[in-house]
Amino acid sequence: MDEMMTLIGSCRLLIYGDNINLNEIEKILNLKATRTAEKGKPVLTSFGTPISRVCQTNGWFYVVEFSSEDDLSNTLGLLLSKIYPRKDELKMLAERYEDTDIFISISVSSDYAQMSFKIEPEHQKLIAEMGFPLYFSIFSFGLVESGEYEEDDIES
Repeated sequence: MDEMMTLIGSCRLLIYGDNINLNEIEKILNLKATRTAEKGKPVLTSFGTPISRVCQTNGWFYVVEFSSEDDLSNTLGLLLSKIYPRKDELKMLAERYEDTDIFISISVSSDYAQMSFKIEPEHQKLIAEMGFPLYFSIFSFGLVESGEYEEDDIES
């Protein structure tokens, strides 16, 4: 692989629930959503383009994007610096809106699906103290190089 590998993604706070009030969440957290989703309306791509599916529930999203492996840790730190001080408000929202999912997500994409990244101990500690799940989404842009393998080289 002589070409530079692309690694992009985002770190996000996601709040999903049928009964959540998107404006109230913004007011309580004093944080403007990067994106929202409304039940029954078309799903929008990250570029704002509607697709043929409709949202199954309401969603409030705060997203910070990154464009390199080195940026992932800094971006997670930036997200946590915004949401950690609001951990009590987030817990209150989780209690107020029954059946609401609140979680942190790290989404990573690369050209070749060959990647590694680290989560710093101080970030792990903040996430654990907040008490919300951490999800990982890992995607490939499908540029995996094909190699020639002998049948004997592949384990069954």
